[in-house]
Amino acid sequence: MNDTSMNDASALGGATDISLEHASFPHLSLFEWEALCRLAAVSGDGVIMTLLTAGTEEQQRLAAQEFMARELADLRQRATTPTLTKNKTDIVKLDVSAYSGEGKSRLHLNRLFCEVDIAVEARQLSTLLARTRFVLSKLAGKAKEWALRKLVADASCFPTMASMKADLRLAFEPPQDESFSGSPFCR
Repeated sequence: MNDTSMNDASALGGATDISLEHASFPHLSLFEWEALCRLAAVSGDGVIMTLLTAGTEEQQRLAAQEFMARELADLRQRATTPTLTKNKTDIVKLDVSAYSGEGKSRLHLNRLFCEVDIAVEARQLSTLLARTRFVLSKLAGKAKEWALRKLVADASCFPTMASMKADLRLAFEPPQDESFSGSPFCR
């Protein structure tokens, strides 16, 4: 198939008295003509032959445009559908600081959570268990002891990464006293 001819007449069921070249259908843009060529490959040359010989110019245009819209929708769906197999070259391993939960120079939890979120996405960890275990691997000192104690008592105490983050905040961040924060005019 080239830009100007759909196919030879013999492939379309024998001799025909209509020329299947783009020049014979000047009302179709080059994009519409190419879409009809792709449609012929998908649905068969007979369908396109009937459309080009019996259909009106508007029907021919509409068929080409609908096919292009369907192709575009298929491409969009394929682009947004995640693939099940992951390419090892796409996985990036980032270092994440360890959180001990003690000392004046300790890492702030928000920073740890930000680093963890970035690393989880880079490593393409998709299961909830893998994500929570990754957070556990980045704990040290008091924070690790606290988390392991909770896991020994209840193996399902951290069902999601979000619940683990919330529990870590409650255990290791100082309570926020609302009477000292914010503007006096907002009270």
